[in-house]
Amino acid sequence: MVNQTGLPDESMHSQKWVDDIPAAQRDDELEAPAAEVLPGWHAWQGWQAWRPGRWGRRLAWGLLGVVMALGLGGLAAWMMPRPAPPLAVVAPSGLSADPQLPLKTGMTAPPDALPGSSTLEDRSAPDELLGHFPYAEAPSEALTAVSSDRSILLRTAAAQRFMALAQAAATDDIPIIPLSGFRTLDDQTVLFFERKAEQGQRAIERAAVSAPPGYSEHHTGYAVDIGDRAQPETHLEVSFENTRTFVWMQANAARFGYELSFPRDNPQGVSYEPWHWRFVGDRHSLETFYKSRQVRPVSLPSPRPKP
Repeated sequence: MVNQTGLPDESMHSQKWVDDIPAAQRDDELEAPAAEVLPGWHAWQGWQAWRPGRWGRRLAWGLLGVVMALGLGGLAAWMMPRPAPPLAVVAPSGLSADPQLPLKTGMTAPPDALPGSSTLEDRSAPDELLGHFPYAEAPSEALTAVSSDRSILLRTAAAQRFMALAQAAATDDIPIIPLSGFRTLDDQTVLFFERKAEQGQRAIERAAVSAPPGYSEHHTGYAVDIGDRAQPETHLEVSFENTRTFVWMQANAARFGYELSFPRDNPQGVSYEPWHWRFVGDRHSLETFYKSRQVRPVSLPSPRPKP
């Protein structure tokens, strides 16, 4: 065929040539060349062959969930507000900050103080008054006379031991005599308030030498004031410590269940009274003076040699 220019029409000739090629041969020759293998293709095919099955995937997801739960739990605990530390209790000077030890005005030796030490600190019993503890009156039927005129009474157990003590002292030629024993509340009221008024003392000053009514050891029937018959000028005086009777009592009173109530530097802060002794020779008397008390016994100095 001839085109408009008068030349043979090549397109028609080419089309005709293609149409003359068998179909099967034409497809093979005209097929596009194979694409090149991209980098990483073999790795991806390996992963597809290796990837875990359904149970493996479940296990992996389970482990991931546990890790996430632990992490979230730790984060929540870290973000929670923490309780404030307890505040330190600062007690005023001379008072105890220990909540187990009540505060008081009297004096008692600290736990690490040596017996008889003058190192004291304030403690307290709730019912203490001016350094003295409360005591109930002994019933009249529990009292026995220890003086010839029967004016001085002690509880029976204390009276029996005092009589034995006095007899032993007489054997050693010691002129011991009782000066005072059991006192009623009325007796102590006169002794404390009337003497306080007579001498123009304040209550705290009077309490250093005499207990308020209801707070005297003499109410118990276990306390006794002792004197030396040969030296009456020393009765109820600190100078009594220079008598033979006092020296003998220091060396022998414990054998009969007696002890000095208020030695020097005593835990209660009461004035030194070398004449005031108390019976602690049975369970009731011991509990009367020591049970539920913040008081520790104070050791006495070594007895002086006999003159």
